[in-house]
Amino acid sequence: MEAIKNIILIDDDEAIYHTIRIVLGKPEYDLVYFKDTVSAMQHLKKTRSKIDLIILDIMMPDQSGLEFLDALGNRKSTIPVIVISAINTARAAVEAIKKGASDYLTKPFTLDDIKGMIRTHLKTPESTKAAK
Repeated sequence: MEAIKNIILIDDDEAIYHTIRIVLGKPEYDLVYFKDTVSAMQHLKKTRSKIDLIILDIMMPDQSGLEFLDALGNRKSTIPVIVISAINTARAAVEAIKKGASDYLTKPFTLDDIKGMIRTHLKTPESTKAAK
């Protein structure tokens, strides 16, 4: 049996949480949801669980996702981060990648798009089979 994958979702839009929950749809994923980056960072600092993936919105009410990426970088984090944003510019994507994001996806996105990115960054057996 494969270990449970721990995923953190940081987005102030609760509809995104429900979308990601549908995309994952399996009990081998533990999805922890935060509506702000400050709470998410506090969780990261105190959790003893290995975090396998972070899904992060850029436009947040307390601090931006880019500031969160800076804080992760300061902690020398190696957790892959998929940035999701309504900002559909190359400049925003490049800035996110420079700050440590592993991938960038613009909203609205398809379920297949986000599912593919999640599988790629978690390196699930399904994504390995699809690559062959």
